Amino acid sequence: MVREDNGFLNAQTPRNFCRKLYMISTYFLHPTAFKGAMYEKQTYSKNLRDELRVFQREFDKVSCVYLRVVRNLNA
Repeated sequence: MVREDNGFLNAQTPRNFCRKLYMISTYFLHPTAFKGAMYEKQTYSKNLRDELRVFQREFDKVSCVYLRVVRNLNA
């Protein structure tokens, strides 16, 4: 449930109001609901996250070119 001040009411945790909810398993809960819970990307080092960002950009460029070539072959 959204409150007027852009926050969320959360009945599952002792803290009933939060601005950010995290999806843990199949529930959206306050970060304190599960001790030590983190998203997978939060466990990566900063250097690795930067490298993944660069490779993702390059992959997007290559896949865009590939799609154009395939479309031209099928036309």
